[in-house]
Amino acid sequence: MSKPLSPVVSTDVDRLQRRRRVPPYVRASYIQSYLMLLIPFLGFVLFAAFPLAWSIQKSFYSWNGIRWRPAGLEKYVDVLTDRVFHTAVANTFIFLLKLVVEIPLAFTLAVILSRRFIGRNLVRGALFLPSVTSIAVMSVVFYVILQPYSGFINQFLMKMGVIRAPIDWLGTRLTALGSCMAISIWQYTGLNMLFILAGLQSIPVEYYEAGQIEGMNWWQSVWYITIPSIAPYLQVIVMLGIIGTMKVADLILVLTNGGPGYETEMMMTYVFHHFWGSGRGEKAVADWGMGAAGAVISGIIVAIVTLIYLYTTRKSSEYSADV
Repeated sequence: MSKPLSPVVSTDVDRLQRRRRVPPYVRASYIQSYLMLLIPFLGFVLFAAFPLAWSIQKSFYSWNGIRWRPAGLEKYVDVLTDRVFHTAVANTFIFLLKLVVEIPLAFTLAVILSRRFIGRNLVRGALFLPSVTSIAVMSVVFYVILQPYSGFINQFLMKMGVIRAPIDWLGTRLTALGSCMAISIWQYTGLNMLFILAGLQSIPVEYYEAGQIEGMNWWQSVWYITIPSIAPYLQVIVMLGIIGTMKVADLILVLTNGGPGYETEMMMTYVFHHFWGSGRGEKAVADWGMGAAGAVISGIIVAIVTLIYLYTTRKSSEYSADV
């Protein structure tokens, strides 16, 4: 009579049998999946994790053009007490007000373009075209259009009798910020409209049919059916809009470069000017330590605003669900 296998031997046998039951192509697919994930992982490490770690480290140092020297919290104090940074933060939050116009406008266009009519796809493409246009090229074009004497807008308004004298659209803080906000709205409305259209297509037709049976008009169906149905889409769209708006830099750099003076400086242009030098005033020479500290503080501000928004929207959605 043969003796039973010991627990150790039986465990090894079971492990070998399980390994043999896994087809070779499945194991090969694992390797293929890892290789496919390797490219985005390397991209994240090289272009996100490493720059973030570098910025945090260098924010505690001062660069004199030859070598780094420890500076402790000196650069953070310099940034937080800099009036230009205060102006940059204020301008960034003022720039957020463009979402009050941009998101409702995108929603309205999406609702209109969700219906069938002749030329609908042409109108969709025309509205989405600014979103795929190079920001640098677009900013240069608007810089020419907004010129006080030879610009198209002033020439048109003067011929129409709206204004008597040319307006320097980029010459004051109010008009410069307003012009940049209008251009940004024009650029990103089509993109947000496309996202909202994707949400509208996910709403079952039966919802609207039930609303018609209940006697709802068009406005009531939009308020009680459309908006609640695409609320998760709108939450993500607004969140991306907040993050993208608070990171605005290229549009401002081309149109005003933070001027006149530092009146249109944004948080990201403030960081850019300290890393590369603005060629004017105290920021004519680059200060990498202060730029890194500004980048860390700006990132913290963006994260706080985003978390507050997510917390607020989550609370409001929970309250709506309870009601």
